[in-house]
Amino acid sequence: MTTTPSANSNSIEPSGSVFIGDWIITSFPRHEVVKLDEGTFVQWQQQVRFTLAGYNLAGFLDGIISTLTRFIQALDGGLVTNSSATIFTQQDNLLTS
Repeated sequence: MTTTPSANSNSIEPSGSVFIGDWIITSFPRHEVVKLDEGTFVQWQQQVRFTLAGYNLAGFLDGIISTLTRFIQALDGGLVTNSSATIFTQQDNLLTS
């Protein structure tokens, strides 16, 4: 798994963002996917739990962490793209690809 430190921006970041100062995951290892059926539920459930915990995503499913807004207010009062939301979308797409 490749990671790079996240960059600072000149915008006002929302407090409590899980991506500020965290490592940005730029690639995900491919896993054997357990297909869910009557005989594989326990194995499938374990795989899903480990994946969610490993990428720190469980909070998005249980509502502890809310999704990030696409735009935030900059220091000059204008709206700018929220880099944390962009990173989240990128990581989400990498995970599901």
